[in-house]
Amino acid sequence: MLTTLLGWLDRNGYGPELVGRILAGDADAKLIIQGPMGPVDFLVKVRQRAPWPGEMDQLEALRGEFSLHGVPLLVAPYISQSSGKALAERGWSWADETGNAHLVGRSKGLEIFRLIANGKSTSSPRGKSRFPSGGGGLGVVRSLLNNLNTEENTTGALAVAAGGITSQRASQVLHSLEKLEVVIRAGNGVWKPDREKLLDLFLDSYRGPGGFRSFYYTAENLHEAVSLIAKNANSESLRISADVASDLLVGSFKPRVALIYLSDPYRFPRTYFIPTVHQDDANVIAIEPADNSVVRVRSGIHLPDGEMEIVDPAQLIYDLQTLGGDEREDAAGRIRTWLLNH
Repeated sequence: MLTTLLGWLDRNGYGPELVGRILAGDADAKLIIQGPMGPVDFLVKVRQRAPWPGEMDQLEALRGEFSLHGVPLLVAPYISQSSGKALAERGWSWADETGNAHLVGRSKGLEIFRLIANGKSTSSPRGKSRFPSGGGGLGVVRSLLNNLNTEENTTGALAVAAGGITSQRASQVLHSLEKLEVVIRAGNGVWKPDREKLLDLFLDSYRGPGGFRSFYYTAENLHEAVSLIAKNANSESLRISADVASDLLVGSFKPRVALIYLSDPYRFPRTYFIPTVHQDDANVIAIEPADNSVVRVRSGIHLPDGEMEIVDPAQLIYDLQTLGGDEREDAAGRIRTWLLNH
């Protein structure tokens, strides 16, 4: 899996030398690079996928152990920009097979060189097909992740669940996902997803909901504020996301932000919601998404009062990651576990 990195280092004069499996901790190999002040040892850990944000802190013990023998280097088939940034912030060098890399050479605690390589690929190399985009394609992906009864995952049923797209469009999307090796045809027109791989691919590839955002501040308890919105908005056009939905779904943490999706206009009563210009001044974020699958695809998960439906769990995880923070990363990890075990 180090082929791309070794080729890049060799072409740029770093004289890489790869030593086979060694006895230092759980390292898979040692990579020696000739830096400007002499050789630097990297302890390599190879993974079949990039660590998910909620798993980053779990790598701390391994990073500390590797640091006793060299520079910790994590290698995976594809590492997104956000995953790479998180790894670098935690003291990891990293590289992937698409040509992306971020290596920081250290000697006696001092940084002696920094190498950054940007590959041409901007998406996961799981196959020659592109990850689906647009409301219809994303609707199929969300439906596959939400639908726990895989025997019902026929092309026609998925077309309906994706928001009423045509069976032809659903078939195109499913064949693309098959090339990406995240679904298989199980016979009788049924498609079976590898939900874990599909979730990882969605989180790596999704470009966000887009659309129009408005910001508000409320002094109300955020649970009550969301309930108030739900009671006065069209429930079919409303989906609840972080932080309120995550708290109600997995009992995560006290919400600091209420993120909601609305496909129909809603007038926020000034008595309870004060408009703000900047997101940093707001604790309520309302999004009219360009990606209409966020609202059109039903998660089927209703919150306690029966009037509010949350976004599908994959979108909820994405929103928690985007808002950021340790508590949200932990909550996202718990929702991931909940989704894959249900």
